Amino acid sequence: DVTGVQTCALPIFRAVHEIEEGVILSSCNRTEILLAPRNGLGPEDAAGRIRDFLCAVRQVDPAELDRHLYVHHGPAAAS
Repeated sequence: DVTGVQTCALPIFRAVHEIEEGVILSSCNRTEILLAPRNGLGPEDAAGRIRDFLCAVRQVDPAELDRHLYVHHGPAAAS
């Protein structure tokens, strides 16, 4: 059930991966994750944790995901 996965993914992600605030927006052809890490987790570390989370939850090979993953942080993320 896709709805069930989407409903439970954010609380699990926040609890396990040191995320203070976050939004997962998923459409038919892409997923966007916006977050504010807690405990001073830097943007590169946060991006790596998101990648690991997505690979584990969706059972995707990291090399496959890396071909489609991009990261924006700071002011560039808002434009």
